[in-house]
Amino acid sequence: KEIRRRRRVGECVQHAEVSAVGHSRHSFRMLKSSGGGSKRRDDYQLVSRLVQYAFRVFNLDMNGFFMKYCDVFDQTQEEMKKNGETLEQYDVFRKYEEQLDKHMDSFVTKEGFNSVEECFKAIERAVKTDKREHAVRMEELTEQLKTLEEEAASIRQKKALKDAVEAGEDEDDLDAVLAATDLSSSPSSGGSKKKAPSAPSATAMNQHAPAMLFLQPLTLEQMVESVLNMADYSTFSAMMRVRAAQMRKLRDAEAIAKKRHEEIRARARLLASSQTTPEQFVELFDSMRERICNLTPKRDDLRKLADKNMDTTLIKQLLSDESLDAYAISLKKLVTFTFDRIAMLCSPNHVATVKQHKDHLKSNVRRMGYREFIQQYLEFGHADVDRIEKEIQAFFLWQSRIGL
Repeated sequence: KEIRRRRRVGECVQHAEVSAVGHSRHSFRMLKSSGGGSKRRDDYQLVSRLVQYAFRVFNLDMNGFFMKYCDVFDQTQEEMKKNGETLEQYDVFRKYEEQLDKHMDSFVTKEGFNSVEECFKAIERAVKTDKREHAVRMEELTEQLKTLEEEAASIRQKKALKDAVEAGEDEDDLDAVLAATDLSSSPSSGGSKKKAPSAPSATAMNQHAPAMLFLQPLTLEQMVESVLNMADYSTFSAMMRVRAAQMRKLRDAEAIAKKRHEEIRARARLLASSQTTPEQFVELFDSMRERICNLTPKRDDLRKLADKNMDTTLIKQLLSDESLDAYAISLKKLVTFTFDRIAMLCSPNHVATVKQHKDHLKSNVRRMGYREFIQQYLEFGHADVDRIEKEIQAFFLWQSRIGL
């Protein structure tokens, strides 16, 4: 049963482009094989409007359809290799074709044609005419490029001779200079006869010339082909799989954001409580150091520096002695390192806030009780890291939604 199912799926995918459902669907693909027609001035503008209309439909008008069905294509690479395409995915493609048909019919009506065939005959005329004209244009551009290269080579030849003469070189040296650039000349057999100075060939000079490139103009055939590709199953499937992967990442990111929000609330309750134990303070300190390091995951050097300057031993001793008196200098160094590192990682808009936190803690290190100091240090530090993570998360979500 499973073999028959896969075989049916394979046949559906293989023949996805030959579907005969709907008169306009056939007409949408007929441009690939139709022929004949006379030149019309307005046909070029028609092709331009078709391409603009098609991409607007694909990127805007059908976005709701894509969002609705992209989960059907949510397969990992392993699942794709194991199970292949599914009948459900092909059913979505059939619905997609029906949507394309409606939009295509709407375009034909808007342009004032009586049928899709009439519309695409006009487009086909423009494509054939443009193809002939494009070949002529490319031939002309190639000749112009060849002429420019020869002129540039000639200029370099004259400059090479002029520089050699102005340098006061004798005839033998001049021959050597020219021989070094004239790669087309054959080596002399005797080597005793002196040759009169002669300019290096354009071919030899071209080897040392900078490359001259030009971009081919986009043809109407290429523009229309980009529209026709929208009706291919392979194009549709690839696009839906990309969207499905983006939606999966979006859901994961939202789950992470929700979890982070819960952690922020739990941390706030701990820091506001008078019942927080020394072990919980140490855990919050270690967590803050880890979060700071995770902002630069590929920088092992920064992690080692953080482990050295944010040593848990200092916090444990402070909490054990229940006093700040013996640790004022060490705590100032700890505050400076912590908030300087955060300021290095946060956005420019929040550097001033981080600096205020650092200055407040350093100036009040001898005026606070040990619990109050630890609470404010951890509260400020975690809040500043929260802000950085939120900005990263917001950018990621914005980027993901832009791509959908």
